[in-house]
Amino acid sequence: MSSIKRINTEEEVHFERRDNEISKSPDDVKLKSCNIIKELWTNKCDFIFALLSTLIYGIIIPFNGYIKGHGLQALSSKYTTIRYDNGLKYSLIFLLIECFKIIVYFIMNWTLENLGINLSKIYRKKMMKKYISFHMSFFDIDRNSPGSLLSKMSIDTVQLHIFINKIIGIALICFSLLVTSIILGFCYEYRLTLITLAFLPLLLFITFLRRLILQVDSKKSMEANMEGGRIISECVTNTKTIFSYNFTKEALKLYLESIDYITQKQIRDNIINGLVLAFIYFSRNLVNAVILIAGKNYILNNTLDSDNMSVFQTFMLNNFKTIITAYLPNVGRIRKALASLRSIYSTLETESLIPPFDENNNNKISANNILGKIEFKNVYFAYPSNPEHVILTNINFTILPGQKIALVGYSGFGKSAIIQLLEGFYDDEMIKDKF
Repeated sequence: MSSIKRINTEEEVHFERRDNEISKSPDDVKLKSCNIIKELWTNKCDFIFALLSTLIYGIIIPFNGYIKGHGLQALSSKYTTIRYDNGLKYSLIFLLIECFKIIVYFIMNWTLENLGINLSKIYRKKMMKKYISFHMSFFDIDRNSPGSLLSKMSIDTVQLHIFINKIIGIALICFSLLVTSIILGFCYEYRLTLITLAFLPLLLFITFLRRLILQVDSKKSMEANMEGGRIISECVTNTKTIFSYNFTKEALKLYLESIDYITQKQIRDNIINGLVLAFIYFSRNLVNAVILIAGKNYILNNTLDSDNMSVFQTFMLNNFKTIITAYLPNVGRIRKALASLRSIYSTLETESLIPPFDENNNNKISANNILGKIEFKNVYFAYPSNPEHVILTNINFTILPGQKIALVGYSGFGKSAIIQLLEGFYDDEMIKDKF
């Protein structure tokens, strides 16, 4: 057992677990987008530029393909004048768009990185403040060992970069790219556009099914990472003891066993990734084949000319390929980033049972009005890490102001426990009666 709650009866005093009261579980966290946007808004300039640049970047890609298609059409013309004039015109336009695209891409990456760094800094500061304000019972819970907390702070805050890049970056690029492609496609050739869009739901389903399968054991994988971090922390802290007792091989074995599940999961994930990506590439080629068959029929029926067919293939299918092969597989990582955010907010939303900061202790007893008299009345206490063993049983004593006393006893008889209770390390839910 890791955390406890007193149950007082006439016959005895015993304790029960209350982990979720002491430390909030990530499963109980409900993320609010307004809280995250509020943190991002602290850097308004980067936030606005990141938002605009990602949308513009997604819009540029279809137009770039459209101009490229017309340029290739002009260069393949049998007339020298058209090849020269139109080829040169579309080449220059394509070059200008590419230059503008590079500038937008630089601004987008610069601002997204700044947002990611700033967001990591904000949350690390908040988590650090929380860690140094928590009551001792918080750290007695297994999932809140020092090694686990350090792993959480490093791994989860690094995931914030992914959160920024995937939510603000790729999601917005996909949105603007898809909307622009659909508008251009319907304006240019609506029939082939409808055929192309008919395959999109299937590919979306396969992509998100892949992420769902990969995330089945994400919680167990996260726990394995935390356990590995805890073992590393304890090994580094107790290096001299490990060498003294020749425990090096055993320590390494413990660590490898803790991360063995992660290794197995990575092998399984690689197999799933390979199968899904193979299906996505097959579907992309299938779309090309269907478009070519439909285009051939339209050309033979004189409802579409070969030049327009060539342009459509160049810009619409390339945009479609970009969405399903470059962006959609990364959108699934949002789930992992959100899991890290829940982990972070499980710490931030946990209230300290004994808050140490001045702003949390207004209108409470201060050192100016304490008499100095200490009195324990019928006190029972057990550590959260070992609730079956009651350290203090019906303790009663009084220490008057200025009086000097000594706490004497065998190891484990409660001397340190009394001092910790006096210092307020544990809240009164773990104590019977008052002192």
